[in-house]
Amino acid sequence: MAANPATQKLKSMVDAAPDQVVAIEKSIASVGTQIDDLNAQASAITSAVTDVAETDAITYITNNILPLYPGGYIVYGPTFGTIAYGPLKGNISDWSIWTDITPVPPPILPPVPTLAYPYTPGDYPDLDELVSDYAFGNDYLTRPLTTGATYGLGPAASALTDAKNLLQENSDKVEDSIDVFTKYL
Repeated sequence: MAANPATQKLKSMVDAAPDQVVAIEKSIASVGTQIDDLNAQASAITSAVTDVAETDAITYITNNILPLYPGGYIVYGPTFGTIAYGPLKGNISDWSIWTDITPVPPPILPPVPTLAYPYTPGDYPDLDELVSDYAFGNDYLTRPLTTGATYGLGPAASALTDAKNLLQENSDKVEDSIDVFTKYL
């Protein structure tokens, strides 16, 4: 009597499963190494470029621009010093200098915050260079993979993490198939 083709196929799957699990686990380890490398690159860019550019910009603004506006104060916007992509992408150009102007001496009217200087590209070339370097680092860290580029370290690490999780699910299923399918041989 000839063996059932379905049973033969199931047996070949069970026999191949241990080698498949080993191969998948090797892939998982390789992807994990790639993720670790991308995260190390992102950390290097963050600490050596964007953090330094941000600190240097704050120092420049505080020491070189703010003194030009006596009684002025710096207001940082919500995207200043953030790492993000899109319409509200992270930057170090989201700041301005304000002063409080008293239209009528107190106690008649309180001081009115007044914009004294909004960041304007071209006014301070040294600051512009820091803004540009920060933007370059931000883009390198956050550029989505769907925009025609593959250098966005965060999105690449995220995609690889998804792939690693998928591989782990596959490995678990193939490994579990040995016990389940063996019962039906």
